[in-house]
Amino acid sequence: MKVKIKIKSNIGGEESVFRTHGTLTFTPGGFSAEYRLDGDNCLIEYDGLNAVQRRSGHLTFIMQFSRGERTECVLLEGGTKFSFPIFTQSLSASVSEEGCTLRLVYLQGEERERTEVLFSAEHWREREQRPQINVKTADGAGCLH
Repeated sequence: MKVKIKIKSNIGGEESVFRTHGTLTFTPGGFSAEYRLDGDNCLIEYDGLNAVQRRSGHLTFIMQFSRGERTECVLLEGGTKFSFPIFTQSLSASVSEEGCTLRLVYLQGEERERTEVLFSAEHWREREQRPQINVKTADGAGCLH
């Protein structure tokens, strides 16, 4: 389904909010959301226990999140491959027929910078077109409203 996406993050005390549109697909126990960020293709998947964030384009990376686990982010930028550790402190999600939310709190890098992310995808309803009505004016001419 088409969705409005909002990604609110706090990285080391610095907050940011990103809004876009995308596509949400429900999967057994979770969801998959596709969207674009700065011209790159992005995907967030949640399977009921774990989450994966993928981005491909100018900046390419894959981050895996498992509550209470240490995983890695693998990043490719300008032909150079980097990786850094991620420790997921908390991971929670909710799914309904109207959309989903995913909340992550993790420490990244050797300096263990605290990062909080709230991802939400809400069913997006395009505005319904107003029906055209043919109205007769006093002089007998018609006009569309």
